[in-house]
This record gives sequence, C-alpha cells and structure tokens, in this order.
Amino acid sequence: MDDSHYNPLIEPILALLTDGQSWKVHTLASQLRAHGHLGRLDEDSMADLAKRNFIIMNALFQLQDELLKSDCYLSISSLHIQLVYGHPKQRPSSNDSLREYYLNWQNYALSREQVIDLLDQFWQALPINTLDDTTLARINKRWKLSQPIQMQALKKRWRTLALAYHPDKNTHSNADFQQIHNEYQQLLQYVRVKNNNCN
Repeated sequence: MDDSHYNPLIEPILALLTDGQSWKVHTLASQLRAHGHLGRLDEDSMADLAKRNFIIMNALFQLQDELLKSDCYLSISSLHIQLVYGHPKQRPSSNDSLREYYLNWQNYALSREQVIDLLDQFWQALPINTLDDTTLARINKRWKLSQPIQMQALKKRWRTLALAYHPDKNTHSNADFQQIHNEYQQLLQYVRVKNNNCN
C-alpha cells in the first residue's frame, strides 16, 4: 500500500462497521456525511458521486488488508459490505478486478465521460428483461421520450434520471434506482434492435 495515499475514511468506516450489520456503499456514504466525514468532492454531480464511491471503496479495501491480522474479515461487494467476526483467516483474491480498480488512485479523478462509460459498463452486466409494446408505453410515461426514440436522447435522459433516482440522493431506494436502470437497459436494447432493423 502506498502510504502517500492514506485514506482518512478508514477509521470512521471501521467505527460504523463494528455494529456487525450489512452495509451498502450509499448507506455508508449517508452515515459518513451525517457525521461530517464526507463532504462534496466535485462540483459536477456525476463526478462527485464517482469520487465519493471511489474513496469509500478504496477505504474499504485498505481496511480489508489491515484486518487480515485480526480475527475478523471484511466482506466487500458492490451491494454487501460486512465485518464478520471469528471468521477464519481469508485472503482477498489477487485477481479481483474491483479491488484492483479501487486501490489504484489514478481512477479517482476520471472525466465525466469516463464515469458515464464505467456506469454503462457496470449496469450492462446486470440481467435485464425484454421490452414489449405495453411495457414500452408504461416506461415512456416516466421517461417522456419522443418517438421514435433516439439513442442520444435516451442516454441524456438516463443521466438525468440516474442522478435523480440514485440512493445517495436520499429520495429513492435501491429498488427505485434498479427499476430505472432496468428500464434504461430495456430501452437501450429496444433502440439498438430498431436501429439494426432499419439498416
């Protein structure tokens, strides 16, 4: 570990994790903000969200390394973070791409476009349902897209809704955000199929 990149959130996060409950990145972020440990990191809201997630995940992975000497293990995945006591000694996988990404400080200050690309790649890996005409009409009530749907307009609307529905905004749940994401993936697939059929 590079000591010049010590993460000041390690101790506050450890204090939160000692209650033994399961956490998510956005619930940790909310508690860290509430206790004054985490402020705004960028003027651009999307870059701020990416930097906030990065610094929390970086602290978690650094903490995981530090806890290897104790009788507990820090379990980390994107939607489940928990400190497990009395756990047998377990070393993190050396081929963990998520771990490698968040321990590389060069990934902290990505451009807005890079953040959007990373979010798209992450969400595209999640399973999606197919889209029929009835579902398209229902989804478009919320999305308010002109017909025929244009890819550029869809992506712009996704960025707006993703920020509005993100759990870090404290106005919507994970389920609400996942629903918006699922709709986005369905709309993406719909537009791609329509574009391919037109060619």
